[in-house]
Amino acid sequence: VIFIDLDQFKSINDSLGHAVGDELLITMAKRLTAVLRPHDVVSRIGGDEFIVFLEQMNGIEPVLLVVDRLRSAISEPLMIAERELRLRASMGLAFAAERNESADNLLSKADAAMYKAKEAGRDCVEMYDEDLRIRAEQRMRNEQALRRAMKNGEMEVHFLPEFDLVTEEVVGAEALVRWQHPERGLIPAAEFIGLAEESGLLIRLGTEVLRRSCELVSGWMRSRDLDDFTLRVNISSKQLAQPTLGPAVEEILEATKLEPSVLCLELAEATLTDQMHESVKQLERLRELGVKISVDDFGTAASSLALLKRLPVDMLKIDRSFVIGLGMDARDAGIVQAIVDLGEALDLEVLAEGIDNEEQLEILRELGCTKGQGYLLSHVLRPNEFVRRWI
Repeated sequence: VIFIDLDQFKSINDSLGHAVGDELLITMAKRLTAVLRPHDVVSRIGGDEFIVFLEQMNGIEPVLLVVDRLRSAISEPLMIAERELRLRASMGLAFAAERNESADNLLSKADAAMYKAKEAGRDCVEMYDEDLRIRAEQRMRNEQALRRAMKNGEMEVHFLPEFDLVTEEVVGAEALVRWQHPERGLIPAAEFIGLAEESGLLIRLGTEVLRRSCELVSGWMRSRDLDDFTLRVNISSKQLAQPTLGPAVEEILEATKLEPSVLCLELAEATLTDQMHESVKQLERLRELGVKISVDDFGTAASSLALLKRLPVDMLKIDRSFVIGLGMDARDAGIVQAIVDLGEALDLEVLAEGIDNEEQLEILRELGCTKGQGYLLSHVLRPNEFVRRWI
C-alpha cells in the first residue's frame, strides 16, 4: 500500500478556492491512474489523500519504480485558472506482513509512514517499520492531550517585551502561546505548533491567542493609561489563507475594545512569499481596519525586495540569525545595516530580535536600529509578571 498526501494542497485550496482545488484533485487522480497497471487500485480516501494498492509485486524494487512514476506524475506542472501550479507529495509505503493481515492494519501502517515523510521535510517517501507504529500511537496520544488542553484552558498567553534601544523603555510586547501541562510543566510553542497544524487545531489556537492577548493589552491600556504601545501577534500561513481572517480580527478588536492601531500582526517572510498574490489582498483588508503589519524573520526568505514593493507592511523584524553574529562576523553587521537603511528609505520601523549580550546591543545602536527584543533585555513573562515589571 502507498499512502499519498499532496503537500501544500490545503494552502492552494484555501487561497484559490474550492473549484480550483477540485480541478487539481481530478487532474491528480487521472495522472496517478495513468501510470499504474490496469489491475492496480488507486482511491482518493478524503481531502488530498490517495491510496494506491499494488498486488503481485516481486520484491521492493518494482514498488520503488512505481513510486518514482507516481512522484514524477504529481510533480509535473499544471495550469489551472490561468495559474501554473506545482505540487509535491509525501508518501508512505507498507507491505503486508502476512496474507491475512487486515486492510485497516495495513492502511494504518502506510499512514504512519506517510507522517514520517512529512516530518522528514515533505516531498519524500518513507517505509513503515515497528518504530513508526510506536510513534504513530504517541502522536495520537499527543493530539488527544492537545485537544484536552485547549478545552481545559491550559493554553496561556505570555509576553516578550519590546524595547526602545535608546531609552531602554518598554514600547510593546509580542504575544507568545505556552502550554501549561499538568505533568510536564510549561511547554514552549515550538514543541506543539506542528502538532496543532497536523491535527487541524492551529487556526482555532491562533484565534484564541489573538483574542486573549487583545483582552489583556486592552485592559492594561485602560487601567494604566498606556499610550504608544504595540501588541504583536503572530499569524500563521493557515490563518492568512482564511478569507474570514479580516472579519475575525475586526470582531476581536470590537469585543475587546482595543484600538486597531495598537495591534500589529506578524507574518513570517516565507509565508508572505509563498502566497504573494493572496497575501496582498488579505493585508490590504487588515490595513483598512487600522491594524499594522510586520514581516518577521526578514532576510531569511527569497524575494525580500519584491515583497516590500508589493505588500502593505509597517515593520521589518531583523532575524536573530543576523543578530547573533554581530561582533563576530562583519557580514552580519553589513546585512543589519542594509535592513536598517532599507527601513528608513521605505519609512518602515525596524526591530532586531534575539539580542542576547551587551555587544550586540551596542552595535545595533551604532547601526541605527532603535527597537529590539531579546533575553538580555527581558525573558518571556506571564501577564502578571509583565505588568508588575514593565507597566
